[in-house]
Amino acid sequence: MKKIENIKLFLFDLDGTILDSLKIWNDIDLLFFKNHNLIMGEDYHIAIAPLTLEETATYTKNTYKLDINEEQIMKEWSDLAIKEYAENVNLKKGVKEFLDYLKNKNVHLAIATSCNEEMFKPCLERYGIVSYFEHFYTSQNLKINKSNANFFKEILNEYKIEPDQILFFEDSLASMKCAKSLGFNVVAVMDKKWEKQKEEIIASSDDQIEDFSQFILNR
Repeated sequence: MKKIENIKLFLFDLDGTILDSLKIWNDIDLLFFKNHNLIMGEDYHIAIAPLTLEETATYTKNTYKLDINEEQIMKEWSDLAIKEYAENVNLKKGVKEFLDYLKNKNVHLAIATSCNEEMFKPCLERYGIVSYFEHFYTSQNLKINKSNANFFKEILNEYKIEPDQILFFEDSLASMKCAKSLGFNVVAVMDKKWEKQKEEIIASSDDQIEDFSQFILNR
């Protein structure tokens, strides 16, 4: 991995990476399945990890034979999620300190996420960090799945820098593999939720951390 002083763009995923939100989504999913008298499949979260919200709604509808449409499914999720992000989702350990450190450097900061802006921006605003980021690249805005290389090519095209001048923080294996295939430096933010994929995650990343205080201490 390139030395941190040679990195020009620090790119961050949100859910499970800088936001401690995976449990929130697990709770939302459990409540949604309960409300529809369904049992969530064991690999449901692995299956939907690389998908956009729209693709997840389609997958959920088709897999569980729901008699409501994708728009209704997303509306249910959105209603549950917006309040949680605005009031209860927290930053992961060390995130604010790391972002404050980077803010004083001559580097670019951006977000790359499958989450919709209407959900996550109130959380970033609550912590006073929304202005730290120049761009919010979302699957919804780009209309590209985050496990598609074209998602990351859009970012390269905008910044006009080399892939190895980007340091990408991510917790999802599919997105790590995609970014790594283009030459990005990848730091995996480890989470127990992805324990089954742990070996693959380590193999697909340049470095691994439990939280951002570890990254700060190691540099």
